[in-house]
Amino acid sequence: MTTVHDPVDLDNLDDLDSDQLDCLDDNLQLLARHAGAPDQHGPFTRDWGFQDLGGAPVFAREPVEDRLRRDAGLAVTWHDPAPLTQHLARGRPVLCIADAYAMPWLPYAGHAHMDHSFIVAGIDAGLARIVDAYHNDTAWGPARPTRTTVPAADLTDLLGAAPRAATLEPAGPPAPPPPGDTLRANAAHIADAGALRGYVERIRGRADDPDVIAEVALACWLGVRSRTRYAAWLAAHHGADAGGRFADQVAAAWRRASEQAYIAQLRAGRGRRVPTGVFDTLAGPVADAEATAATAHRQGDLP
Repeated sequence: MTTVHDPVDLDNLDDLDSDQLDCLDDNLQLLARHAGAPDQHGPFTRDWGFQDLGGAPVFAREPVEDRLRRDAGLAVTWHDPAPLTQHLARGRPVLCIADAYAMPWLPYAGHAHMDHSFIVAGIDAGLARIVDAYHNDTAWGPARPTRTTVPAADLTDLLGAAPRAATLEPAGPPAPPPPGDTLRANAAHIADAGALRGYVERIRGRADDPDVIAEVALACWLGVRSRTRYAAWLAAHHGADAGGRFADQVAAAWRRASEQAYIAQLRAGRGRRVPTGVFDTLAGPVADAEATAATAHRQGDLP
């Protein structure tokens, strides 16, 4: 007899920030909405930061887990995936992270190895119900927010040898910081964009390494998304003019760098000389735009 775990209702994939989030945050946002977060956008859009920790840069001041706990009263709780069905039986959808190479609903399947998140929303009649809010255009086709099923028996192989799984658990009443406090903290963290300039100088000398160019291209992609959603947060809390100025100055500078990084990555993949203009753009116009915006924030010079 087949055990049935009633699917959790995650059918609505509208009104998310999927096209501006990465593959972890987009599914965390969907789970936050499912858990009744009073503000499903703020925890994912209010952060403006840049950290160089020695690997790929981090475009946040605070970990998303901290923002969810404070803003939404929800804790990201990591589990051994073995009792996955126990969580489903309690009405808790499960966030899983595994290799996108093995996920048949993604264009990365069979093409690229990378960590990717998805949600198991239920298991019914031998089928695992999968929900994935990811949105991106890839070299192998578009990825869009998706609902699908896979044989439940395939979940073990799909999760791989080192599976990770999490649920969102209640962690107390939401206590989001006042928008003015967030704005000032963000500006102080960005300051003179020194972390960004330091990152560029650290990797510039390895521009002939295809892996470095791929990292820079990903960083620029994340930069565009991060700054675009922060512009939306500014518009919502400090007025359309403030958000528009940030988008026109900061997000647009990142977009120009992203275009250069994309071309550099294509050339590297073809074994051709890699143009290094993206490094100059990041250390110059992008860093300058970030520092100028931070100064305006700190001085209260918003429209």
